[in-house]
Amino acid sequence: MEGIVTVARVGLGGGLALFWRSGWGVRLLSYSVGHIHVLITESNDSQFYLTGFYGHPDTQQRNHSWELLRRLSYTVQGAWVVVGDFNEILFSKDKRGGRERPQGQMNNFKMALEDCRLSSTRFTGYPFTWARRYPDGSVVEERLDRCVANGVFFGRYSHLTTSHLVAVGSDHYPILVEACVDDPEAGAKRSRRFHFEEMWTKEPEFNKVIEEAWKVTDGVESVSNSLSLCAKELKTWNHIHFGNVRKQLTHAYKELTALQGRLTTDQHVLKAKVEETISDLLEKQEIMWRQRSRVVWLKEGDKNTHFFHGRASSRSKRNRVCGIFDANQAWQTEEQRIGDLFCDYFKTLFSSSGGQQMERILNEVRPVITSAMNDRLLQAFTREELEHTLFQMFPTKAPGHDGMPALFFQKYWHIVGDKVAKKCLQILNGEGSVREFNHTLIALIPKVKMPTTVSEFRPISLCTTVYKMIAKTIANRLKTVLPHVITETQSAFVPNRMILDNVMAAFEIMNTIKGVKKRRDVQMALKLDMAKAYDRVEWVFLRAMMLKLGFSATWVSKVMDCISTTTFSVLWKGTPVGHIMPQRGLRQGCPLSPYLFLICTEGFSCLLHGAERRGDLVGVQVARGAPSVTHLLFADDSILFMKATNKACMALETLFQTYEEVTGQQINYSKSALSLSPNATRADFDMIEGGLNVPVVRCHENYLGLPTIAGKGRKQLFQHLKDKLWKHISGWKEKLLSRAGKEILIKAVLQAIPTYSMSCFQIPKGLCKELNGIMARFWWAKAKDKRGIHWVKWELLCKSKFAGGLGFRDLEAFNQALLAKQCWRILRTPESLVARIFRARYHPSVPFLEAEVGTNPSFIWGSLQWGKELLNKGVRWRVGSGVSIQVYTDKWLPAPSCFKIMSPPQLPLSTRVCDLFTSSGQWNVPLLKDIFWDQEVDAILQIPLASLAGHDCLIWHYERNGMYSVKSGYRLARLEKDKMSGEPSARVDLNSKFWKKIWALKIPNKIKFFLWRCAWDFLPCGQILFNRKIAPTPICPKCHRKAESVLHAVWLCEAAKENINSFFFTNFPRTV
Repeated sequence: MEGIVTVARVGLGGGLALFWRSGWGVRLLSYSVGHIHVLITESNDSQFYLTGFYGHPDTQQRNHSWELLRRLSYTVQGAWVVVGDFNEILFSKDKRGGRERPQGQMNNFKMALEDCRLSSTRFTGYPFTWARRYPDGSVVEERLDRCVANGVFFGRYSHLTTSHLVAVGSDHYPILVEACVDDPEAGAKRSRRFHFEEMWTKEPEFNKVIEEAWKVTDGVESVSNSLSLCAKELKTWNHIHFGNVRKQLTHAYKELTALQGRLTTDQHVLKAKVEETISDLLEKQEIMWRQRSRVVWLKEGDKNTHFFHGRASSRSKRNRVCGIFDANQAWQTEEQRIGDLFCDYFKTLFSSSGGQQMERILNEVRPVITSAMNDRLLQAFTREELEHTLFQMFPTKAPGHDGMPALFFQKYWHIVGDKVAKKCLQILNGEGSVREFNHTLIALIPKVKMPTTVSEFRPISLCTTVYKMIAKTIANRLKTVLPHVITETQSAFVPNRMILDNVMAAFEIMNTIKGVKKRRDVQMALKLDMAKAYDRVEWVFLRAMMLKLGFSATWVSKVMDCISTTTFSVLWKGTPVGHIMPQRGLRQGCPLSPYLFLICTEGFSCLLHGAERRGDLVGVQVARGAPSVTHLLFADDSILFMKATNKACMALETLFQTYEEVTGQQINYSKSALSLSPNATRADFDMIEGGLNVPVVRCHENYLGLPTIAGKGRKQLFQHLKDKLWKHISGWKEKLLSRAGKEILIKAVLQAIPTYSMSCFQIPKGLCKELNGIMARFWWAKAKDKRGIHWVKWELLCKSKFAGGLGFRDLEAFNQALLAKQCWRILRTPESLVARIFRARYHPSVPFLEAEVGTNPSFIWGSLQWGKELLNKGVRWRVGSGVSIQVYTDKWLPAPSCFKIMSPPQLPLSTRVCDLFTSSGQWNVPLLKDIFWDQEVDAILQIPLASLAGHDCLIWHYERNGMYSVKSGYRLARLEKDKMSGEPSARVDLNSKFWKKIWALKIPNKIKFFLWRCAWDFLPCGQILFNRKIAPTPICPKCHRKAESVLHAVWLCEAAKENINSFFFTNFPRTV
């Protein structure tokens, strides 16, 4: 032991100690009863800051600990890691047992970490680090101890893990933090797979490079061999001509450094060329790291290279495997042995074990595909269809074994298209097999943090782009008949059905079940978990199922050729290993798989419907006249509803066994869960639990990611949104974004997080404000470890860019617009399952738009009523025959004030619009002028009467096509909200033309944001800081003569003028 630093305890608690071995240079910077702060120098002379931290045990004093952490952050210049007992948790899930932790306490901890730019490391082991057992036997557990680090530390140490160890004789679990720079798995240099690089396409002559590379394939009939030869040529070109971007950048920077100082005219020209080269290389580097980061929401172009590099590095670390337990629970770390374990696992997983006695399911299936449908499916495929499919693909998704992403084909289709299209159309039209393109790489994506077994990885199939073109073209046709094949209780991937249909139906049914309190029939809800659902689909059953549904044998053979000719290799450490020939399974990554899985699960649906017809199962009805629902399926997410009887349990047991044996599916009973209505007795619980061998819970907390039941704590119900938002901005990588990158992150990612929940539920206003506050802190935060000044309220930033704002969403208005969208779908599809459920429960005798909240409504119905308020402000009738529209009571005028006739009635109130027509089908103008005001007559005469045979229909006034859109609904919601607040959204401080000119400028985005801040005086100039009582004087610190306004700082000050002149004379030398 080389050294030690200790801090004595105060009273009975506390006390800190830091020990280190020889070989480490440790310099003590500061210490207190709550911390030890040191600077550590490693053997390679690199340094990092280490803080051992102890949060104050008294809740009232803990803010002093957070202030201490902030003060320590000001002393840090580089990598920093903090380890210790913070005496606080970050999220509600970090505590089990006892009273719920106040949200304010957790928020204070989050704010401190956010201000210090610290993020938690991943951990392995038990999820809690502190436990206390009370005399009554209850136990409270919390995660109080953790390791946090800043972005520099994360970036330097490729392996950073925290392990929660076993506690012996203490109420705290010890934690072990391991960090290393070098990859301990790295051995000899590996031969890398070929990957087509997007940055190559920026080369001016690259089109000719592709032409020359493709010419090499002339005379080669096989398209896959042609692609391999082309890839080989491109690899050679990259090595000889393109080179390593990072090495070229290093060399260019050295050249630029040598050209500093007073330069001749020729040297100025040379310097300009070097700077241009660096700019070009930086753009290519940014594209390179973006492609590796797999970030799809942020485009290159604003120098977010550090962010893309951080994301790529983070993905690499997250997917890295150090070791795996084998079947005998022996820990394996040898690379070849781990690769063999994965290959053996997938060989077993993809081996057939079912498909027997298929008639037990097929007897319940009815043919639904007609000859006309088959004729449409079997029409000859065309090149136009193939090209439409190709350009639907995302350009840079991970490629297959040939390394060619969709971008290669999309960008150079004019070169490679003839040969590729000819081969694809031959296969699609039955003149060949897809086997040539069907070798697939299995990428291993961890399903849990720090996976240790092969089953904890999700196999994602990397199919070749040519295969995906063929499969996706088939899938596009298959989608057209799916609504006729798949019953209404399945809503995944079926055109005109949405996941939210299932969510709303499930919530309403669960609300009914939980409302059964009298001694009536006991109802139950059973949520099933399917293990490896896609991977276990038996091909023989899928083929039989398609034939029984009525698909022609030719079509079935075309589909089966896609899934049965595949072979696999496991992508292990970037290298394909093994050769697996599967006998079953659907690939996650194949465009056909989602639709084929629906056909498989339709067999399960048919079994349940058959049991209901026989009376073995009795579904749940939310009200008299409502449809009886026994199940709702969304891909592999299943939830069943029925009367809880012994007969039902026996029927389900037989049904599950049949489904598993025939289809290959396997229900994970330990992860499934069952809940009963409140009127269930202990005997009911024992009967159901014993009959089905499924755990019984009080209620299912979530279905498809949203709550199935709501209590009084609505804000707590959606607390996960706040936690998820904070996690997205607290990571070290997000601190590397430019201002433009932050804008896109907020719009494309952060504000999208609550969208799913807001589509079904009205989010509490208080929570919306808290979410806005998190985003505002992220937006105004500076690049360094400082929070930044909030120059303006979030409401201004939510205005459009042409009104002086930044176009961020007003979450409350957006929430209402999303709910109005659901109301519009219910209005337009009155025969959908969810619309029939709501109609029977809440408005059996009145139209949807006139429905009231009713008695004991569900949370979803109450939320929809709020959305309907907005919808009613923009819905009106489009006049067709005029038979269905009442003149005085309905909204039918194309005037957005109220859409209704306001003139005093001079005709019977039952008068219809068709009564205002002449016998020739035109407006009766004299009659109109007699009974309506002039402005109403003008509005009526604008309504075209093209044909009396047209149908009257409800339309959304604010879209030309008459269909509701969230965009136009949001605009209306914002207008209405501004009216209520007395601040019209059209009022801006500067002319909208001025803002349009700023955002239209062909300059980097960061300059546009700077101009925007200048226009609003959002810069930290002396005058502005003085007005905000931050600076002691408004006088300019450069000239010491005038107040430092924005205009003075950037233009009028003599120092500013000198800088501008220096810039122009240095970069643009005068020539004689």
